[in-house]
Amino acid sequence: MTKTKNECKTTGLCHYDSSTRTKFFHGMLLTDDHLSSEQTYHREALKRNNRYLFGSGIVCGLEVDNKGMCVQVHPGAALDCGGNLIEVCNCITIDFWEDCKKKYPEGCLPQTAPSFTKYLVLRYAETPADPQPVLSSSEDCPSDGGQPKCQASKVREGFCLELVDTCPEKRACPDEEDGPMAAYLSVLRQSLGEDDTRKAMQGLTPDFMKLSPPCPGCECGDCDGCELCLAKLTINCGEKTVEVDGACRRYVWSPRMLQWMACAIFAGFDRNSEVKNLPTASQVAFQPVPGFWRGATEFVAARGRARGPVKLVQEEAAVVSEQAASLKPLKGKAKAAEDLKAKASEDPKAKASEDPKP
Repeated sequence: MTKTKNECKTTGLCHYDSSTRTKFFHGMLLTDDHLSSEQTYHREALKRNNRYLFGSGIVCGLEVDNKGMCVQVHPGAALDCGGNLIEVCNCITIDFWEDCKKKYPEGCLPQTAPSFTKYLVLRYAETPADPQPVLSSSEDCPSDGGQPKCQASKVREGFCLELVDTCPEKRACPDEEDGPMAAYLSVLRQSLGEDDTRKAMQGLTPDFMKLSPPCPGCECGDCDGCELCLAKLTINCGEKTVEVDGACRRYVWSPRMLQWMACAIFAGFDRNSEVKNLPTASQVAFQPVPGFWRGATEFVAARGRARGPVKLVQEEAAVVSEQAASLKPLKGKAKAAEDLKAKASEDPKAKASEDPKP
C-alpha cells in the first residue's frame, strides 16, 4: 500500500471577514464608536453594491460643451471606482483664458502658440462641516481665550474638477485573445459542412468560468486614482479656442441607460420602415420582451415566412424553375454552335464554304 501526499489542505469552510455591523441591545452603553460603525457599515455596503454591480462611469448627464475659451459642465451623476456617488447639481463654468495668461505671463502671447491637451476629470471629495463644541470637564478646556474645543459634527460630500495630462480611464475590454464571435467568423470562413462546423465550434467553446468579469481593483482598502474623465480638451491660446472630445468618457450600463439606448436606437424606426405595425421606441424601451417579440413577428410576416414552410418552398422552387427556363434558349444556341464547329473540323469542304471570300 502506497501513501499519497495531498497537495492542498482545507483551511476552513466558513469565514467571517467581510464586514461587521453593530448589534444593539437593551442596557447597552453607546459610544461614538458604535454609532460611527453603524454608519460605516451601511455606507460601505452601498459602495460595494455600486462597485460590483455597476462599476465606475457616468450615470447620466455631465455633458461638456464649449464657447470660445470657456467650458461648461452640465449637471449629472457618476460613480467612481470606490463606489462613491458623485452628484453635480449645477452648471460649472471654467475659463481657460486665465490658464493662458499664466502660461504666457506679461501678455507675451504669440499668434502661433502651439495647442496643448488636458483631460477634464471629476473626483469625489469630502469636507468637514458644522463644528460643534465638545462637552468635557474644565480640565480639558484650553486656557487661551477660554473657548471650548470644537469638532466637525457633519461631513459634506461633494466633488472636484481637475485637469490632468493623461486619461485616467483604463480599457473596458481585454483584447489579448479572440472571443466567441471572432472564433465563429474564423469557422465561417472555412466553408465547412454542418457536422464539421458543429465539431469545430464545439472545439472552440471557451471556458465560461474564465469569462466572468474581474472584480474591481479596490474592493479592499482605500482606492487611489478614482477620477472620472469627462472630456479631452485641446486648448489653443493663440486662436482662443478649446476643442472638446468625449472619446475618453466611460458610462455605467444601468437599466436606465439600456432603456435610453433603446429609445435612441429605435426612435422613428416604426415610421420610416416599410414593415407595418412595428412597436414604437417607447414600447421597446419600457416593454422590451413584448416589443422585441412584436417587431420580430412583423419582420417574419413581411418576408413571407409566416405563410408556412411548404408554400414558401413551393414559391422558391417556382422561381428557380422560371430562371432555369429562361436559360434554355441560351444553352440551345451554345450547343448548336459547338455541333457546327465539330462538323467543320471533320469536313474540310464545309469549313471552306463557311470561310468568307477574299
